[in-house]
Amino acid sequence: MSAPTPEKLTHIPEAESLQPQANADDVIDVRDVIDLRNDILRAESEQELALRDVEKARVGSAVFQQLLHKQLWVSPVAYDVPSPDAQEVTPVGSREAVRLIEERGFVREAPRFADQLTDTTRTTPFRYYTGESIKPLRDARKTEYQGITELHSFLKMFLQIVGTQPGEIPTHETSLLNQAASMLENLTFIGEKEYNEAVNGIGALWKSYLDSDPNMQLCLLANVRELDRYASRTRRKSDEYLREKILDTFSAKEIARYGKRIVDNVGDLNDPAHAKIIIVDDWTISGTQIRDVYRNFLSHPAMSSYVENDAIEVNLLVASEGRLEHGLALNEHQPALGTLKVNAYFKSHFAESAQTANKGHVTGLHSAVNYDFYEPCNDMHKILKDYGSEPPALTRVLSPYKEKGSKPVYSFEGGTLKKGPANGKARRG
Repeated sequence: MSAPTPEKLTHIPEAESLQPQANADDVIDVRDVIDLRNDILRAESEQELALRDVEKARVGSAVFQQLLHKQLWVSPVAYDVPSPDAQEVTPVGSREAVRLIEERGFVREAPRFADQLTDTTRTTPFRYYTGESIKPLRDARKTEYQGITELHSFLKMFLQIVGTQPGEIPTHETSLLNQAASMLENLTFIGEKEYNEAVNGIGALWKSYLDSDPNMQLCLLANVRELDRYASRTRRKSDEYLREKILDTFSAKEIARYGKRIVDNVGDLNDPAHAKIIIVDDWTISGTQIRDVYRNFLSHPAMSSYVENDAIEVNLLVASEGRLEHGLALNEHQPALGTLKVNAYFKSHFAESAQTANKGHVTGLHSAVNYDFYEPCNDMHKILKDYGSEPPALTRVLSPYKEKGSKPVYSFEGGTLKKGPANGKARRG
């Protein structure tokens, strides 16, 4: 990067350039300006351009410098402002949540990142990795609010420092600038409030399935850890953790009432006409893990009957509009081979700059997503570390289900759901 000599920063600057200095209609999208800047610089380097084109480029360059001087190009100015209709959202009631999921596949759109930044009540603590260490320090804790405001400042700092460097901005850094701006505008962040709201909504959905038919069985699959590539791992994965959190919404009486009809193995289902196979996870980015969980029970003799009865679905905390409308392709390269139905509590925000088919920047307080979040943020950190910047803690979350001593809360012995580990021992989900 051909940037000025770095100066060590002791904090993320709240520079004057990052304060609103224009009406919303006057704010210029950073992506448009980056493209203009690079076009101008390329044009001025082309000696064979006609004089009029050079003059046109110079005029454009002068306009750009004027915009830069006014600090209008730093698009987070627009993203710092909460939505005009932003307000404290009351969680949707259980019956309404079920109705909406059955009608359109999700309950509501996830909150905007800019709106979440105004919520100082987000005080849930989380642990995170520090520096290059793979082990968290005891004191490496922040609150959710500290985490989101730190991430917000980090992204703005990247736009300010890298976006104002002299000369043409390299392709990779331009891509990172696009993604930083996109995250500020389109990040879908699942904090403690969103997680709990979604868990209660999905729990209500499962109860409605069981109430709709006295013979209905639910097979709740949370088997990512049992995939071949995770066979050597002993710690749980996010799907098991989420399944437990959803089951926690069942009262002791409901566990007793429904327990014999909730299983975790397709082989424990009695009748494909009275069954639902639900693959559980917090989200799906590439879709690979969920596809692999699905493939693991393809050889079941009644598989064709489950497919015919539309008995298989994916339940997520959050999903993209594309996945909600079209499902998760069983083969990402050949969508015509079929899809898995996807239901979710939240619909994520669309992000054109996202690199994966999910087309969104998604992450959470309980877990940091690699694709379209951690990876680009880590690349940004590699550039900003010379300025004394630390990686945002939310990119290095220590997931609660990976904490030492984290064990299953429920068992599925003999085809019956019970509270507590199997035979007094932790059982793999």
